Amino acid sequence: MKNRFSLQIITNTAYAVLILFITAVLVFTFCHEKLSIMEERPSAPYQCITEYTKTLLKDSSFPVGVCKEYTMTLPEIAEGNYCFAMYLVHHYADIYIDGKQIYQLRPDPKNLWSDNIGSDFVFVPLYPSDSGKVMKIDLIPVNKAVIPREFVFQIGEKNDIIQRQLQKDIPLLSLSILLMLASVVYMGIFLCQLWERNFDAKILYLFLVSFSIGLLKFSDTRFSPLIFGMHTIFMSYLSIVLLAVSFLPLLRLLQIHFHEKNDRLTNVCVFLAIVTSFLSILLPVFGIGNFYEILYVLHAALLVCAACMVRLILMCFKSKKLTQKNKIAITLYVLCGIGAVSDLGSYYLIGTSAGAVYTIFAFFVYIIVSGIMIIRGYFNQEKLLKLQQKELQENRIEMMFRQMQPQFIYGVLETIYQLCDIDPKRAASAIRDFSEYLRANFDSLKRKDVVPFEAEFKHVKTYLHIEQMLYEDGLNVFYDIKEKNFRLPALTIQPVVEHAIEHSVAVRSGGETNLWIMTEKTAKGYIVEVRYDGYDLETPPELPVADCSQIDINNIQSRLHDMTGGTITMERLAGKGTVVTIFIPCDEPDFYN
Repeated sequence: MKNRFSLQIITNTAYAVLILFITAVLVFTFCHEKLSIMEERPSAPYQCITEYTKTLLKDSSFPVGVCKEYTMTLPEIAEGNYCFAMYLVHHYADIYIDGKQIYQLRPDPKNLWSDNIGSDFVFVPLYPSDSGKVMKIDLIPVNKAVIPREFVFQIGEKNDIIQRQLQKDIPLLSLSILLMLASVVYMGIFLCQLWERNFDAKILYLFLVSFSIGLLKFSDTRFSPLIFGMHTIFMSYLSIVLLAVSFLPLLRLLQIHFHEKNDRLTNVCVFLAIVTSFLSILLPVFGIGNFYEILYVLHAALLVCAACMVRLILMCFKSKKLTQKNKIAITLYVLCGIGAVSDLGSYYLIGTSAGAVYTIFAFFVYIIVSGIMIIRGYFNQEKLLKLQQKELQENRIEMMFRQMQPQFIYGVLETIYQLCDIDPKRAASAIRDFSEYLRANFDSLKRKDVVPFEAEFKHVKTYLHIEQMLYEDGLNVFYDIKEKNFRLPALTIQPVVEHAIEHSVAVRSGGETNLWIMTEKTAKGYIVEVRYDGYDLETPPELPVADCSQIDINNIQSRLHDMTGGTITMERLAGKGTVVTIFIPCDEPDFYN
């Protein structure tokens, strides 16, 4: 065992060293190994045009009555795949070279409701013959919110411009993709739970939060129009929709974390936020208002949600529910709130939150930490379940061996030995009964579900045949079985019968004891009653009740409750002995599947 353990340590150490070595090689290669390239005609360098004139034109025919006109002289254009590029935010565009229009960007006339082109990159090919020519660019805002926006005009190879934009957006794109991948994992977990009919709402809300925030920030980058091409209108609508709904599942998660799902004020705020989001999406579709003019309403709704979060956190402090999990949850929610406020500040200070990584980073940390906490909780729950199953199995074994008391076994064997000479047929019958009794006890260890009453009743009768053989005429048994069509845990009635005999015949040496077993069905469930004329309340027994017998009854109660939702009660009747009642509800069909 020691050698195996040492070999395992050596293997794990070697594996860790290999991973570190590969990581070091990759880092060194990335930082130091470079190509050597010789080019006789290097491509013209990338450049931004900073010398131009800007004129503000006003005309009522424009969507908001304004057109921004930029005029510039093109620099020297070399041979190659060169182009003029700029990033538009909700502007129409017309581009002219020496008075000839070479480019126009407008929404398709066949569009049903959109007059907004969204955000898009414009690429216009340039040739050496364009060198020194005058380029005029007319940019027409679609709504008032984007009038103050300034633009960057670039010239260079198209691939170079795309790579530059990708380098700028790669932190945001990477975090967005990781967040959406995390949402796929959460969705898979939720579907597995749904299949097992035991799902956790937190998993569903984590999926909604991670997917909506990840997709929102992905669609909000300047690189996304380069991926989706002609679908920039869709991307614009998608961003607004996600902005409207992304924080609602987060609020629900907060309620679940702090056990405030029924908090009326929070539920009212959630409902109003949903209505606001719905109207913000619906009205512009029918031409009532503009998406980006309604952004202020959505931002106000987000602030209301943030206020609800603050209120729930304060309620948590006030009610002293500060468990370790709640402390971590509060820290994560505060981090998300700071990220969202930072993005809002970026929007109102510089006119855009595109490229801002505050929210996406905050939510990435939140989703990953929350996922680790939930997965850790599941592992702990799985360990607890296995421990409970182990304890249940141990209880079954312990109960079986307690039932098979040594004096009982010795008494049976001694009686059989004596009967072999006196009455061989009765001895053979006793051996058969004792064999069936042992087989039923051992079979009960394998049973993890309920058994038919008839199987349990057969085992009880076998046990009573043996006891009657031992006590001869000292034990009288009466049956009143009115109902058989139900199920119960194995070894439920037999230990009760044994308990009754221990506290009657076994104690009253030489006395005669009567035992009744009765079953019936009521409107609420099934009743099994075991009554015996043992000690009553007025005449306490001289001998104390055995501890093991009480433990057996407790085990029966635990198994009965866990497997059927039933109960067991014991009542001493003054002058009439003792009655043990087992009740099994009939309105719990899941217990019998």
